[in-house]
Amino acid sequence: MLLDGCGRRIRYLRVSVTAHCNLQCRYCRPDTSGESNISSGPCLSDGEIVRLCRLLAAEGIERLRITGGEPLLRPGLCDLIGSLAAIRGIQDISLTTNGMLLRDHAWDLAAAGVRRINVSLDSLQESRFAEISGGGSLGAVLDGIAAAEEAGLRPVKLNCVVMRGMNDDEAADFALLTLRHSWHVRFIELMPIGPAAGSWDRLFVPNSEVREKIAILGPLAAADSSVGAARTEWQLAGAKGRLGFISPVSEPFCASCDRLRLMSSGELRPCLCADLSADLGSLIAAGASDSELLEAVRGVLRDKPLCGIAELARPGETLMAAIGG
Repeated sequence: MLLDGCGRRIRYLRVSVTAHCNLQCRYCRPDTSGESNISSGPCLSDGEIVRLCRLLAAEGIERLRITGGEPLLRPGLCDLIGSLAAIRGIQDISLTTNGMLLRDHAWDLAAAGVRRINVSLDSLQESRFAEISGGGSLGAVLDGIAAAEEAGLRPVKLNCVVMRGMNDDEAADFALLTLRHSWHVRFIELMPIGPAAGSWDRLFVPNSEVREKIAILGPLAAADSSVGAARTEWQLAGAKGRLGFISPVSEPFCASCDRLRLMSSGELRPCLCADLSADLGSLIAAGASDSELLEAVRGVLRDKPLCGIAELARPGETLMAAIGG
């Protein structure tokens, strides 16, 4: 099994298949950073991604989440997912998307082996959604969500990054969605990562405040939540769906972290917050053996911090789109 230096067992790998995106969300790629700021260097091939995932699955990785950038921009994505689903030991594959292209891909994703979809949705108001996402269409995203449900990708999880003065007044509106749909709405605290860190102080909303905004709808009852989950799940009375509060800043959950992040460039990051990685892509290009790759993985895992939140205050050049969220 894979263990980090703090004794945590690693079971979950987030795989970024591209750093490119068709949107420019405020917290991910701020206005000052265009496409030229996203890495255009070598990207792992399908075979290289499958090799690394097979290698890590043999060491205890059980779950994969396909991310980006926007993963649906990668050509042949469903073929890649089909190969990943065939790896012995992989029990679950999910995908995070901005939803813009989801309507045309939902059925193929389900057929390839994806079980669940997370959709980034930061406003339920068309004009506001377009502003926050940098030109996105709310209608296209809602159509994608409907297609995902029809394809059996359930439950659909909606990720809302709450920002003061931008969408924090919509918390109750998002919560109401769970009364009518079996969707899981997850409120995510804004993280000061990369160039976006400069505006974090004025935009940050703790989830304790979000819960207060939802309280007007009635009491929340605790729902079942998996061990080690990054959120606490709740339900409104009579709701079909659930509410989740992901609070990496105000209520860090690092002690139960069981994940690694593989960037599209081949960098393996053991912590979203810490500037720490193993360049597996370069090792593969140099002809590294499986044992040499595993040695690099175990080496970077030994340095995985108990809690990387302390490094969040350090602005950097790496964008969330490149890390894979």
